[in-house]
Amino acid sequence: MSAQNQNIKFEHITTDQGLSSNTVFCLLQDSRGFLWIGTYDGLNKYDGYKFTVYKNQPGDPFSISNNMIGDLCEDKLGNIWTGSTWGGGLNKFDYASEKFIRYLNDPENSSGINSNLIRSVLADSSGNIWIGTEDAGLDYLDVNTGIVKHYIHNENNPYSISSNMIYKVFLDSKNNLWIGTGDNGLNKYLKVRDQFISFKANGDEGSIGGNRIVSISEDPFGFLWIGTEDGGLNKFDPYTNKFEKFIRDPKNSNSLSDNRVYVVDNDSKNLIWIGTDYGGLNLFDWSNKKFIHFQKKFGDPGSISDDLVYSILEDRSGILWFGTWSGGINKYDREKEKFITYSYNPNSPFSLSSNGVFAIHKDKFGDVWVGTETGGLTRINEKKNEFTWYQHNPDDPGTISSDVIYSITEDKDGTLWIGTGNAGICSFDRQKNKFKRFATNGEYQNSM
Repeated sequence: MSAQNQNIKFEHITTDQGLSSNTVFCLLQDSRGFLWIGTYDGLNKYDGYKFTVYKNQPGDPFSISNNMIGDLCEDKLGNIWTGSTWGGGLNKFDYASEKFIRYLNDPENSSGINSNLIRSVLADSSGNIWIGTEDAGLDYLDVNTGIVKHYIHNENNPYSISSNMIYKVFLDSKNNLWIGTGDNGLNKYLKVRDQFISFKANGDEGSIGGNRIVSISEDPFGFLWIGTEDGGLNKFDPYTNKFEKFIRDPKNSNSLSDNRVYVVDNDSKNLIWIGTDYGGLNLFDWSNKKFIHFQKKFGDPGSISDDLVYSILEDRSGILWFGTWSGGINKYDREKEKFITYSYNPNSPFSLSSNGVFAIHKDKFGDVWVGTETGGLTRINEKKNEFTWYQHNPDDPGTISSDVIYSITEDKDGTLWIGTGNAGICSFDRQKNKFKRFATNGEYQNSM
């Protein structure tokens, strides 16, 4: 898709299709191909056809601990980890047993997680889990020992993490760990020194635009794109340590639609998608630094279903998924909007029988019938990419009466009727794969 194409259509997936809630906070495609959806009311696993919903079951310690799922990740062994901002702590889903293992805060255990209010979870290359908490700093879980290391803000240590309110944890392509805080800027973890450096909004031209960091993404050039709740969209250049700010300008319709940016994602086409708080979905056009807006339009079923966009995911087939506050999931398949050209090729069986096309009809079985100027009738089975030609043979009365086809229609019984340019009409018997001819002068087997 070109960034210039603003007329995209979204497919909506909601509770009507089996999703447990229309409020979607996070999306993940796992290594098995399943789509995991964290919602306000349950964890969903989607196979493309149906949903499996996981909810807390009172009295069952192996059910998920809380139904409000704020973040998701997968570790190198294929385990799914969930974090709940609403007091449910950390959960690990084991595929083999279909059970959850809970990691909850215990004030008596200093080696456990520091808080049950979890905003962000991230699995690193070793399989260990970084945990961003709402109120108790950053935790690092060693999955082999079960011991958690804590990183807490210390006012007397300028190299400690800048805040205990952690909104986002992100690992870039060079294995650098970035931490977005809820009130005191962006942090980079210096692993060798076990220290943090921070980037805070201070009004300078090259500083970050806001201190409430909720989303971090990386483009192919190594630039970080940072969404804030209080300073729009920011592009960070790791070579200069400078930020470029993009904010809403009420006088510029091509600016960012809302300064509260909840999610940023760079897709495989190098397009930057931005989900905002009631400003809808934005697409950044690199060529002219303009933003294309996609917002809910009442009465238009192809528009995005809600203007508050919380999560964005591109799956491995290139389909884009957008999670919203009240409109469920929006699905955008770029491939469906591409043109497929069918033409005549005398050396290929996968082609039309002629390039002159007078009539097209799609029947109730999904086959496409094409009436041509001189090549008779072509049937196309799109799923199997099969082409079948039907052409006039003067020695076979079961063939079509002419190769000049002007019209095609289908009656309620599924019988196809074909109008020719010079030899009356024909009906097609699907069972016998033969045509019955009708003409006004009685020349054929049935007169009209």
